[in-house]
Amino acid sequence: MNERGAQLVEFAIVIPLILILLFGIMEFGYIENRQIMISNATRDAARFGSVGASSANIIAKIHSSLSFPIDDSQITITILDHDRLEVPDIEDRTNGNSIIVSIVLEDVGGLTPLGNLVSGMGKITLHSTSEFLIEGP
Repeated sequence: MNERGAQLVEFAIVIPLILILLFGIMEFGYIENRQIMISNATRDAARFGSVGASSANIIAKIHSSLSFPIDDSQITITILDHDRLEVPDIEDRTNGNSIIVSIVLEDVGGLTPLGNLVSGMGKITLHSTSEFLIEGP
């Protein structure tokens, strides 16, 4: 009978560690997936802008590339020229220069409450920037 009680105590000690490990793997995968998605969206948008898309179309491209729902308050999209000045639209871009598209995605939460418990921050901010040469007509 004592062995059965010992097994239960061992199980009670080990199961939280296994759950923390499992939830940690899930959290890391979830956040990494979000980072890859915004990196791909940034690259696609910069390429789209380098061949003559307007700023509004670049922003629409980013929103359509992201397969997860986001609030406008969570995302900051910046379109810059080679001097790192804001480029309002296509008329202000010149061939041979570069276009830089940057995304900052704030308050990315995880799947489990583990992120809040371990990090102390709770939410994570993801960044991505891509630069392409302008190849206009």
